[in-house]
Amino acid sequence: MFVRRHLRQSLLCLGLAIGIPTSFAKLFNSPSEWRNAAYDYVIVGGGTAGSVLATRLTENPNVRVLPNSTLRNVGVLASEVPLLAPTLPGTVYDWNYTTTPQLDYMLYSLASLDDWNRYAEVSGDPAREFVPPAVNDTANGTYLPASHGYRGELGGNGNILGVGWIQTTIGNGTRSSAATCYLQPVIERVNLDVIINAHVTKLIQTGKENILPSFRSVQFAQTPTGQRYTASAKQEVILSAGSIGTPTFSNSRELAAGIRTIVNNPSFNAAMAEWNATRTGPLTHPLNSFVGWMRIPDNSSIYQTAQDPSAGPHSAHFEMLFGDRFSILGQSVPQTGHFLRIATGLISPSSRGTVNIVSSNPFDAPAINPNFLTTNFDIFTMIESVKTVKRFISAPAWDGYIISAYGALAEANSDADIETFVRATAGTIYHPVGTAAMSPKGASWGVVDPDLKMKGVAGVRIVDGSVLPYVPSSHAQGPIYLYAERASDIIKGEWLPSDSCVKH
Repeated sequence: MFVRRHLRQSLLCLGLAIGIPTSFAKLFNSPSEWRNAAYDYVIVGGGTAGSVLATRLTENPNVRVLPNSTLRNVGVLASEVPLLAPTLPGTVYDWNYTTTPQLDYMLYSLASLDDWNRYAEVSGDPAREFVPPAVNDTANGTYLPASHGYRGELGGNGNILGVGWIQTTIGNGTRSSAATCYLQPVIERVNLDVIINAHVTKLIQTGKENILPSFRSVQFAQTPTGQRYTASAKQEVILSAGSIGTPTFSNSRELAAGIRTIVNNPSFNAAMAEWNATRTGPLTHPLNSFVGWMRIPDNSSIYQTAQDPSAGPHSAHFEMLFGDRFSILGQSVPQTGHFLRIATGLISPSSRGTVNIVSSNPFDAPAINPNFLTTNFDIFTMIESVKTVKRFISAPAWDGYIISAYGALAEANSDADIETFVRATAGTIYHPVGTAAMSPKGASWGVVDPDLKMKGVAGVRIVDGSVLPYVPSSHAQGPIYLYAERASDIIKGEWLPSDSCVKH
C-alpha cells in the first residue's frame, strides 16, 4: 500500500510579535519583501495551530505577529469548494509529502473524555483545562447543542460512541479553515504581518538560560540556494509546523502556478456555476453524511494477547464514515450503478511510525514511515471493522436498497480474505500526531512539558498535533484547535498584560 505525498517547498509560519506597532499590517509575498524587526514571538507554521496563535496573540495591540508560510490557500478553489477536497492530496496545497511504502475532509470532532483524561494523566497535569462548551440552538436535531461551541469557542461532551450526523467545518457552502475563520478576518490588524513563500532552514541558538541552550531565532529562505533571513523573538519561538514539519523544524509546500483544467464535465460545470453564484448545490456537500464511532467487543480474542490501546470505554477503536458516492482508492467510478460507501478507519492504533531527517539540506523531504498495520491488534480491529460493515448492510432495513457488496468486498468472508482486502484497499486520512509528544514536567522522555515548552532548551514551545502523545478518538483538527486555544491562553498568561486585549 502506497500513499504519496511529495515534499517540495516548505511552509514557514513565523508568528512574530513586537512591542508597539509602528506600521500597518502587510502581506509579504516573499522573504525579500519582509522588513526585519525585533519580535516577541516567532511562530513557525501557518496551519490550524499557527493561525489560531497568530490571531489570539494579536488581540493585544502591543503584540506584533508574523505568520510566515510558503503558500496561502485563501482563494484556492479546491480549498474552498467542499466536494473538491479529494483533489488536494498530492498537490502543492497538501505539502506533498511522500511516505515510505505503506486529509482531513472537514470532519469536526473533539475526541472523548477518555482521551483528554489520558492526556492529562500522561502529562502529569490533571488540572489541565480546555475551552468549555457553549450552548445555542439545535440544528434540526442533527447534534446536541450542549456538546458544541459557538461564537468562536469550541466544546465537547466526552462520550463519542454511536452513529450520527457528521459535523463539518463548512459554512455558507464553503470550507471553513483556520486561515479563513481565524487569520483572514484579522488580517488588517496593524500588529499582524504575514509572509508567504518561505521555508525555515534552522533554529538558531541565541545563548543559554539556567544552563539550558536557548533558541530564539529562526533562519528561513525561499529556495535552497536563496538568501537566508533571520527573525528573532524576544520571548520564544513557537513551532506549529505540524506532526511532520515540527520534528524536522520545517514544513513544506510548493507554490502553485495556477489551476489547470483536467476534465471538462458539463454536469460539474453546472454545479460549479451554482456554487459560484449562491454557494449552494452538490459541491457544498461533504464527502460523508454520517459517522459511527465503534469499539470491538469487550470479549474479543485479541485481548488475550494484546492490551487495549484506546483511552477508555467511551473511546472508539474504529470509525465508520458513510457517503452516498463511489470512492475506492485507485479505482475509477463505475459507469453504471448507485453506491453507498462505508469507509472504516482505525482510531486507536497500536502501530507506531517514524519521521527521520535524511540529509543536512533543510529543503530535503524527511523519511516518513507511518508503519500502518504492523501489530496484531491493528489488523484484528480492521478485520472486525469490515465484519461490522457487512453485518450492518445485511440488516433487514436495507432490503430492497442494498443489492450487494461491491468488488472484492463481496468475496472477502474469512479473516484471511478480509485482511487481504484491507491491505489492498487501505489508505490514510492524514491525521499524524505524536512526533513531539507531551510528557510530565521533568520526565526524561517526551519532547514537551505540559505547558508545551520544549524540554532541555529555553525559548521554544510547540503547539500543533505533534504534541498529542496518542491518536485522539476524533479527526485531528478539533483537538488541535483546542490545544492552540489553550496554548494561546497559557502564553498570554505568562508574557502578556491582560488589560490591553481586543477581540477584533
